[in-house]
Amino acid sequence: MAANVRYLDPKSLLAGARSHKLWLNVCRGDPVLRKRLQVAAKEEENYLHNMIVNPRMLSSVSRQFPSKEYGINVNFATGRAVL
Repeated sequence: MAANVRYLDPKSLLAGARSHKLWLNVCRGDPVLRKRLQVAAKEEENYLHNMIVNPRMLSSVSRQFPSKEYGINVNFATGRAVL
């Protein structure tokens, strides 16, 4: 089972180890998986710590400008009507 679990990325490995006791035991028993699990847990801990220390990480500003200007009526033609 450890050979199949080694194909997982670190985030999925950490989620699996947290969700099921069997996965946690497999990860603890295999030295490669144990190291990857420790690294993933440390990265997540650092990320959460940085969110607390650096409040700018909590908010992001994204701007989407409109494709056309507001208040312009494309179908309206100004001028005098010729009779």
